[in-house]
Amino acid sequence: MQKIKNNSQNSSRKSLLKSIFKGMEENEAFLYENTRDTYEEVIELINDSIDHIRMLDKENYVNRAITFFLCHVFMPQSYAIHIDLLNGNLPICFSELRLMVESLAKSFYADHKYPEDIFFQDKFEKLESDLKTSKVSITKLIKDIEELTGIKGEFVGLWSKLSHDWVHAEGLVNRVVDCIANREAVPPWGLVLPMQYTKSDLPELIELSRDIKSFRKIITTVIEKI
Repeated sequence: MQKIKNNSQNSSRKSLLKSIFKGMEENEAFLYENTRDTYEEVIELINDSIDHIRMLDKENYVNRAITFFLCHVFMPQSYAIHIDLLNGNLPICFSELRLMVESLAKSFYADHKYPEDIFFQDKFEKLESDLKTSKVSITKLIKDIEELTGIKGEFVGLWSKLSHDWVHAEGLVNRVVDCIANREAVPPWGLVLPMQYTKSDLPELIELSRDIKSFRKIITTVIEKI
């Protein structure tokens, strides 16, 4: 591992970019060969974002919090997961998915609770203020949304899992220790990025596929209830 010289004229800059692109190509080939479902779920997540945005009432763009979510969270974060997956950055893939889960929940609930407001930012501000005043947790909020939409525990389950296992520090510590203890290797994403996948990464890649599939089901149900 060599340090990168901070010099825009230095050839090491172009060399680094070439190695990143090469690594992404190698990771794409690995995914297609070993866990194609994971790669296809990520692509379908992007396609879902495009489909949902096409159905938006664009004339009332500023009125709906869910419109903000679809345009400025769901679509860009879906593409971000694709890039981070190819770079081997699995923790960030899960973190981006968790951001989608929280943003979807707050957007749906803001539209539900404050229909009289005509600007989505006002809805978000009122929601955050009310949550703070009433000391209502995101977990409780998502459970309320499950009651409104008929989702049976999957929404809050995904939120809790992503938060505990991938976003909170304890979860990352446990992940690294588990890999060392049970697979006799530090996970590549726990050393340096970008990094090429190995078969020791398959459990996390399959886990990502399941979580994305779960989120795609949740968002479809939520959008149908709007």
